[in-house]
Amino acid sequence: MEILTAEQTEPEWLIPDLLLQGSLVAIAGEPGTGKSYLTYTIGLAIAAGCEALSGLVPAGTPRRVIYFDQENGRQDRNRYLLQSYYGLMRGGTVPNLDSLGANFYPCHFGLGQDDWYEVAAAYVEALQPHLIVFDTSTPCMNIENENDNGEATRAINRLREVMALADPVASAVVLKHAKMKTEKGGRRTIRGGKSW
Repeated sequence: MEILTAEQTEPEWLIPDLLLQGSLVAIAGEPGTGKSYLTYTIGLAIAAGCEALSGLVPAGTPRRVIYFDQENGRQDRNRYLLQSYYGLMRGGTVPNLDSLGANFYPCHFGLGQDDWYEVAAAYVEALQPHLIVFDTSTPCMNIENENDNGEATRAINRLREVMALADPVASAVVLKHAKMKTEKGGRRTIRGGKSW
């Protein structure tokens, strides 16, 4: 009952009014709509401590980011990184390369096997990130049947365990593909199990 009588405090934000520290968020969209470009930009901005996306990500203290990219080939990944970096410069701030080198950890095709949890956990324990990005869920977490709610729930539970290995608990952004069709009422949904 302490929760009911405790003094209210301001939550700890990784991105003010957008992403709470320790939260798990899914970003979904059709292939090629900019999910990776968006999250690479956010990740670089947080790692450099600079403003991005017209102030949506404000300048602040640089924080560590691990970006697991199991979706994009090397050329696409490099293009996203370069475009994100130049986009931050166009915003008026030149990201500090030393800060990026110390705080942004890209892991390209490092997951995707049955041991994905152990590999991700080792990175998180060693680096203690504030943000972890999984691009995208199905290949990163070696999901065999993305429509299986049980498999999705197990992956989400493992994600929360990985997040909890950081102090403070890391935020995680998981990229997902959206369904290509629109359901009744114009509502679009995330592809795969309803647990997502």
